[in-house]
Amino acid sequence: MSDCKTCEFKTGDCGHHFESVEGEIDLTIPAEHSCDRFGQCMFWERSIESRRDEIRRLQNMIEKNIKQINILERDIQRKKDEEERLKKAKDGMTIQTCIVDEFLFEVKEGDGS
Repeated sequence: MSDCKTCEFKTGDCGHHFESVEGEIDLTIPAEHSCDRFGQCMFWERSIESRRDEIRRLQNMIEKNIKQINILERDIQRKKDEEERLKKAKDGMTIQTCIVDEFLFEVKEGDGS
């Protein structure tokens, strides 16, 4: 949880915390009007535990994204391998077709003589 310098020993809203559209107050986020143009708030200060939670959340998100990237890379490699296999098969069929055509041409020439 964060510490509010203004309402540390008070209950309720001191007016320096973020309020959602639904009217819910989030004590872990300072209100925009309480911050200066650089985002620094004179009334609110983030606790170490809040920072740790944010770091853990970001680490989990990064790990999840890395796993997703690995899955996509494997899928791409599988598709490339399949395309290469199909290309080799097509090339092999083309060679076989050429051999058969050549053989038939030789047979036709032999029938005519």
